[in-house]
Amino acid sequence: MNTKQSNKLASYGAIEALLQATPEISSVTGLPEKLEVLSAKAAEINSLATTQTQPFRASAAARDQLLDQMADQALEIAGLITTLARDTKNPKLAETVEVGRSSFRRARRSHRQWFAQRVLDTAQSVLPQLAAYGVTAETLDAFKARIDAAAAGMHAARGTAVDKAAATRRLVELFAEVDELLNDKIDRLVFRLRKTLPDFNARYETARAVVDRRGSRRPSGEVPTPATGTMTAPTDQRAA
Repeated sequence: MNTKQSNKLASYGAIEALLQATPEISSVTGLPEKLEVLSAKAAEINSLATTQTQPFRASAAARDQLLDQMADQALEIAGLITTLARDTKNPKLAETVEVGRSSFRRARRSHRQWFAQRVLDTAQSVLPQLAAYGVTAETLDAFKARIDAAAAGMHAARGTAVDKAAATRRLVELFAEVDELLNDKIDRLVFRLRKTLPDFNARYETARAVVDRRGSRRPSGEVPTPATGTMTAPTDQRAA
């Protein structure tokens, strides 16, 4: 969420709190319902902001660690298969697991799983012969679990990136929806209370002001920058 959006959200929260604390709004037809819509949209904004601020580095670091663990075990088992191939004079077997650490490092992350899976498939095909080198069915089960964990880590990291991007797009839409709700609906309904609740009217206008909180100090006495659409008499009600 950028600074402008954060400042707007603070204004939305102030408006929501003020309306909720003013029972007299129930006398204005439609205003309580519009308040519910505002509350729902503000809650969605906060939820999306939580998604948007998920630390991608954490999921990426977990993904990379799982890939490294998978690669390490793949190289160990590939080395044993190569030894078997040399002992049995079977060069074609060695060719199926020709993969080195640099291969894993240079390849795209998704391709690294293919390398590991090729090693696993080859190991399963010669498992009886590998027993002499300490490779058992349990060894290969553990290796498969490494591959599956790496795949899950890839999906999780990608999911985090996708969720963050989707949240950013939806936030833009939501802020536009709330601005329209305030400008075209809630402002017009609240305007009807200007004579019966003048103090509330003043507090509402203060809540509608979007304060620029960028960290810079404002000269003493300077008023906050009002939001676009700060409540004024709607065109069709100014003669009321």
